[in-house]
Amino acid sequence: MKPRREGLLPVIGIGPMLTQVVLIQQFVLHRRELRRKLAREQAHIGALFQHHGIVNRIGRVFTPGERVENHCKELGLTVTGKDALPMEGEFSQNLIAEKLGIEVPAHKELGEALPGRPPVMCAGCPHRGVFYVLHKLKLQVSGDIGCYTLGAVAPLNSMDTTICMGASVGVAMGMAKARGNDFAKKTVSVIGDSTFIHSGITGLIDVVYNKGINTIIILDNSITGMTGHQDNPTTGYTIRKEVTKQVNLVTLCKSVGVERIAIVDPFDVKQMEAVVKQEIAAEEPSVIIAQRPILFISERLPKEASNYKAVS
Repeated sequence: MKPRREGLLPVIGIGPMLTQVVLIQQFVLHRRELRRKLAREQAHIGALFQHHGIVNRIGRVFTPGERVENHCKELGLTVTGKDALPMEGEFSQNLIAEKLGIEVPAHKELGEALPGRPPVMCAGCPHRGVFYVLHKLKLQVSGDIGCYTLGAVAPLNSMDTTICMGASVGVAMGMAKARGNDFAKKTVSVIGDSTFIHSGITGLIDVVYNKGINTIIILDNSITGMTGHQDNPTTGYTIRKEVTKQVNLVTLCKSVGVERIAIVDPFDVKQMEAVVKQEIAAEEPSVIIAQRPILFISERLPKEASNYKAVS
């Protein structure tokens, strides 16, 4: 298929260049077999272009990253990058068009500044009930990476630390070891179900192994919310929506030595508060699974509502 117009459009690098933007001539995007290969293979984009004999036809490459820039230079391409594109901020469509010498369509100016609108959790988000309770009880909250990190901002204001994925459990344990069990009983870790699978399990093992008494709350909303509602090992589906083995969070926590496990619906705020109070008072590690599917999963039946239960 021939391109409808000449110009440059963005293509996302695959594999080692993931998220690095390379601007190439539009005809590349109209090669159906190339698009299929990009989608199917985790191939190095430079090698892929060489294989298809495209490199010699690329006039100029724009890249914001030094690693990509150096690689393109090795291919003999003329590279424009940091000298044209800003080092911070967003690469908007108008910005890219301007840097490529494309006319930017006229647009209206509002004439006055809009009021600030800080991000908040979605209406109906099951995490809201959890953070409402944590704020009410005035607990120290060791947070993690996910949409629930918004629990740190108004009006919930109930997260004290966020460092990196999976850090919530280990950070809380370290603080408890440094400051004693009384501090541990006023502290909880909060981590999403997909983040827990990604890098939270080792922290939980450390708590059990080091005889901690920490309480960990797993926010089980049956999806990976922040990055686009992808499935994860706790959902029972692959990323391609194929049925697969489902990781059972209760069984997993028991297998690493946790004997106190509670499952609670975060929409039942009174029950959620009672469960948190009971678990932080325990003299051993405990896990609370706040379980309710995200509102936007319309094609799935909600997980069966369950009353508070200690799993032995």
